[in-house]
Formats: sequence, C-alpha cells, structure tokens
Amino acid sequence: MQLTSAKVLFSAWEEKEDNNLHADNLIRESSENADFGSMMLRSEVLERNERGFMRKAVRVAFIGGEIDFLETLIKDFKIKDGTDHNKLWGDHRITVEECLESELPEDRDEYDNGFSVKLAGEDGVELTKGGVLIYRKTYLSAVSEGV
Repeated sequence: MQLTSAKVLFSAWEEKEDNNLHADNLIRESSENADFGSMMLRSEVLERNERGFMRKAVRVAFIGGEIDFLETLIKDFKIKDGTDHNKLWGDHRITVEECLESELPEDRDEYDNGFSVKLAGEDGVELTKGGVLIYRKTYLSAVSEGV
C-alpha cells in the first residue's frame, strides 16, 4: 500500500558492458531491436505492508518507444537525470502489480504483458508462494483526484 505521493523522476541508466545508451544515458537501446529503447523512472515511496510495518521503497518503471521519438521528447522537454515526470505530464505514480504464475495469461509468450519473475535482493533468488513462482510488473499510472 503506497502512502505518499512521491516524485517520479527520470533516471539515467548505469553504464554497463551490455547497455547501449543514448541521450546522456537516459535511453537504453533494446537488445532485440536497435530502433527501440526505454527510459527509466524512479520513485521513493513510504509503504505499509500487510503486517503494518512501514518502510521506504524504491519503485522503477520504464517508458518504451522508438529511440528517435524518445530523443525528441528529451530534447523538446529538456529532460535530464532527475527531471520530475509529474511536472511535465501531471500526477502519476509507479504501480506494482504481482500475481502467481498460475494467474498469468496463457498467451503471455505471444503478448508482452510486462510480467517477470519476482527476485529477492541482489542474489536474485526466485520468489514463490506455496511453491508457485510470483510474477510482478511495474508501470506508470495516472493518480486520480480524490484517491
């Protein structure tokens, strides 16, 4: 449960051997199609879990598109590392959705639904519930007034 209306900031990609980066590291080229890429958004939020414990969490979501179009957005809106997405396009938040493997759409291989296996920490252990893999996705969603 998200409790704060946090800033959603554009974030530069880390320079790594397998990252082909553009526009001051704001766009990472797709490894499958060099014409497409993604921009990263980050947000720090306070959240309370089902047991009532509070913690600060970092949420990450991505905006994908043709690299030429993303470069135009960056230029036209003067986007830099740390630019507040919400000041440009209104209140949004990064939403996290989780489900069990058995709840995923059957056609998920043919349709990119954005879900990936949920991993624990830096060691990357796949998380399960009752022996069933947990999947998650994050995405940018508009904040409705009064919510």
